Parts: sequence; C-alpha cells; structure tokens
Amino acid sequence: MKYHNGVIGLMSSALLVLSHTAFAENTEQSCNCEGFEYIELVVNEADQIFEKAKAYDIGFEIEPDKVKALELYTRLAEQGHAEAQWTLGQKYIEGDDVARDLDQAYIWLSRAANQAQVDAQYLLGMLYLLDDFSQHNGPKAMDWITRAANQDMRVAQDQLGQNYEFGNGTAIDKKKAFDWYLKAAQKGYSPAEYRIALFYANGDVAEKNESKAFDILSGLNQMNNGKMSYLMGEYYQFGREGFPIDLKIAKQWYQVALDQGYQEAKTALKQLR
Repeated sequence: MKYHNGVIGLMSSALLVLSHTAFAENTEQSCNCEGFEYIELVVNEADQIFEKAKAYDIGFEIEPDKVKALELYTRLAEQGHAEAQWTLGQKYIEGDDVARDLDQAYIWLSRAANQAQVDAQYLLGMLYLLDDFSQHNGPKAMDWITRAANQDMRVAQDQLGQNYEFGNGTAIDKKKAFDWYLKAAQKGYSPAEYRIALFYANGDVAEKNESKAFDILSGLNQMNNGKMSYLMGEYYQFGREGFPIDLKIAKQWYQVALDQGYQEAKTALKQLR
C-alpha cells in the first residue's frame, strides 16, 4: 500500500491522539451496571451506554470484553450516536477488534462527520488520502480535513500544512502550508513548530531567519528529544535545510543526542573524529 509523504505517520499518530478516555474524577453519583460500578458522567442514556462500551473496550475498572464493547458501539452507531460512529470508523481503519475494512470505515466516519464530529471529519479526510481506499479523492480529503482544522483541531491544521507543502491531495502552495503550520504551532503542536523552523531556516515563504529557526529547534530539543538533537547535528554537518556547515556545532548536537539515549549518534560522532 502506498502512502504519500506525511500520510503514513499522521494516520498512525492521529489514531493515538484521537483515542481518548472521557472518564472524569471527583463525581458524586455512580451506578451499578451488569456487575460493575462505573462513574456516571452524563444524564443522556445513550452517552451513558457509550461510556459503558469504552469501559469494556479498555478495561476501565472492569474485565475487558471487546465483543461486548463492539456490540454496544454498533448498537449506538446504528441509532445515530456520533461518538460511537467515529469509534467504529476508527476501528475499521485500524483493524482493531474487527477485520480492516475501509468501506465500512467510510460508512461510519461519514455519518459522524456529517454531524460535525471533528475527529470523524479529520479521519474521513485522511481516509480519502489512502491509495487503497476505493473512493480515494484528494479534493474531498482536503474538504474534510479543512472542516476539522476550522474547528481548531491542531493535528488537522498540521496535516493541511503538509498537504499544501507536498502537494498531497492538492496543488503545492507553500504560503498556505506555512499559514496552517503556524496555526498549529501557536497551539503548541511540536511537529508544526518543527516545520515552521525549517521554513525559517531555508527562507521558503517566510523571511530567512537562521537564528529564529535555531531558537525554535533548541526549544523543541529541550523536551529531551534525542532524534531532534540528531537532526540538528545533521543540519550542521551537511548544511541541510538552509543551515550553514559547522562541524563543531554538529558534534555538539550529536553528543547531546547520545546523552539523550539516541544511539545512532555514536556513528555520526565517530565519523567526525
């Protein structure tokens, strides 16, 4: 299966980012449901059943029961519950507890997306980008991802930036790419911050500003990201992404990467000695 640059990583990360637990702490009311106690978060009966399905799904204060969870998700989805529809769509994309079926994923994601469920809008857009999806369609992908981005979903904003930068489902437009990256970066989304730094480093669209690029990348590096430190070493060793060749600084970054546990930096350091 072929994926364009940016799709394969984002599809995987998106499924992790979007998988969330809605259980809250410090609630006063609880109920006993089929032999276990779970926190009652909502008064809507369908939402309570959805929370129960998630409890079975992830084993929250109960023995996991994937069959029961899938049964409850499906029942709710057929009744029009957007969260359940999105959950089923995600499962069919991943092949999680069900056989992978992109056409089934499309059915459930499109129903949830049409109810303005932001996670479903994003994943539906990503689904349209997959080469093995029977309805592969770049413009529709852009439409749905844009809808999610306009709801301030930073992952969708970053993905739009990638789509415009690499011509993924649309024409290449570096200015639009930079603008969408900036929106996501302003929300603290580190992958977008990284891409903004590269734009500043090579002077593509944004005015070339190596100092600003360095500051952004250094800030990201402080998150103890060994791979980021290693990349910084490569930028200075080979003069990539608009950075000047400086072997002394390259060695410093490789050493930082090694100290952070990134073992590939050992080879790079040996080459520079």
